[in-house]
Amino acid sequence: MWTFIIIAIAVLVVAAIIVVFLQRSYQNKAKQLGEIKARLVAFDINQDLIEARKLSLIGQSLKDYQTLESRYSGLEKNKFMAIDRQLELVLNGAAGVNLLKAKGDLDQLRDLVGEATDEVQAIRTGLKELNDTSQAHKKAIAELHGSYAIIRQSIDDQREAYGPAYHSLLQFINQLENDYQEFATLTESGDQAAASNVYEQLAMENTQLANMQTEIPDLFTSLNIKFVEQLAELFDGYQTLRHQGIIFLEDIADRLSLIDQQREVALALLVDLKIKETQQHIDKIEQQIQDVYDLLEGELNAQQDFQTNVKAVDHGLERLREQNQNLFVELERLRQSYRFTHHELENRRGFLEQIDMIGRNVTAANEQLHQAKITYSQAVGMQERWLNQMQEINTSQIELWQQIIGIEPAFQSAKQICDQNIDSIQSIRQRLERMNLPGLPKVYLEFYYSVSDEIKRLDDILRASLVDMDDVQRQLNIVVVDSDTLHEKTQKIVDEAIIAEQLLQYSNRYRQSNQMVAEASQEARQIYNNDYNYSKVMDVLGPVLDKVDAGIYDHIVESYQRHRNVI
Repeated sequence: MWTFIIIAIAVLVVAAIIVVFLQRSYQNKAKQLGEIKARLVAFDINQDLIEARKLSLIGQSLKDYQTLESRYSGLEKNKFMAIDRQLELVLNGAAGVNLLKAKGDLDQLRDLVGEATDEVQAIRTGLKELNDTSQAHKKAIAELHGSYAIIRQSIDDQREAYGPAYHSLLQFINQLENDYQEFATLTESGDQAAASNVYEQLAMENTQLANMQTEIPDLFTSLNIKFVEQLAELFDGYQTLRHQGIIFLEDIADRLSLIDQQREVALALLVDLKIKETQQHIDKIEQQIQDVYDLLEGELNAQQDFQTNVKAVDHGLERLREQNQNLFVELERLRQSYRFTHHELENRRGFLEQIDMIGRNVTAANEQLHQAKITYSQAVGMQERWLNQMQEINTSQIELWQQIIGIEPAFQSAKQICDQNIDSIQSIRQRLERMNLPGLPKVYLEFYYSVSDEIKRLDDILRASLVDMDDVQRQLNIVVVDSDTLHEKTQKIVDEAIIAEQLLQYSNRYRQSNQMVAEASQEARQIYNNDYNYSKVMDVLGPVLDKVDAGIYDHIVESYQRHRNVI
């Protein structure tokens, strides 16, 4: 039981400590908020209001001041007193044990002090703005006083630089001076809000005046001197080029006159002080003038290019016609012996028609130039197209020439290969006949006679009155491949026949003494003499002879290979 009593006492002690701590904490925070309120009062805004009243405010500025004065009066009479009451309430409540109520009262005090702080700051800022505006306006009056007279004198000293815009600029300055007087009057009377509106307008107009002082002389120089000189130069250049025979399909003088009219429009805009619109017109005029310069220069260069291209076109046509004539002569000669199957004759005529068409176009263009119906730049464009076409024709005619001059060498090569194959197939037949073989395999003979027929067919094609080289090439490819195959087959038969014969001869040694060899030899001779299958003879005898004389088969084959005659 004593334990419970001790614990209860301990809890009460801790609770008392916490209560005392919170009481002191709330009291300290309340005192801090009271100090903040005291600092707000110490700002002495009443004195600031008295100083602002000395500005002799009227109009909107006076209304703004009265609003600030009313706000501070309400702050003094209501907010500050409410803070004092709430502060006393918190300090008294913090001394009790109702800490929850004390905390609520402290939060309310904090809100009141925060609101008062914001209000004081807003009032002080408003009063400062009134004072700053008044000082700025007085400073502006001092700065602007007499400046317009100086600007007017500066413009008058450079009157010629402003041209017809001079009088408009003076009128603009007069308007600025009127605005200045209104601004000064409002400032002196204390209507700072209305003065601010006029001051903003005045500042914008001063910026415009400064820009016009800088820009108008340059704009007037472009319109009154630069463009006038350029238009005169272009007109003289145009007349000179016409006398030199350069053709223009439009009257450049009319175009220059239209540009000059636009120059007059831009001058009128400058008189009205419409600087942006004037600059836009000047940009357009500059581009139009540059276009005329480019046109005159382009036609002058085109005339020179035309004269240069005339020689290239004439020489090119002459060369193409000479090429075409050489093709004609060669094709006429070759057509007596060869059949053309790739439109060689038609292509040559087509090239000639293209050449003649270009020649007619050249004549027509020269006539149009003589009649001034086209410009030199247009004529140069035609020449460039002709030169490109002529280059293509030149390439095609060279390709055709290379094609036809290869016909006769190709024919001779085919003829030589054909003759060689005729000799080769006869040599094969003679070689086989000298071997006195009992016969040849049917498959081989069929292939032999097939190759012989192909060679004869090639020979017939080559002996035709009009040789078709496409047929020659196709048949030649067949003959070359088949002839190579025939040589391989012939070599194989010769090799097998000789080895088979040697095996038969070698088997004679054992026919009487070895029944197995005798039987194999008899079978092999029957195959040799009747079937002409010499490779099978080798298959029948080889293994049997190896059994009675190990390695003899390989020995016979290798011995033959060392002394073998290639067909």
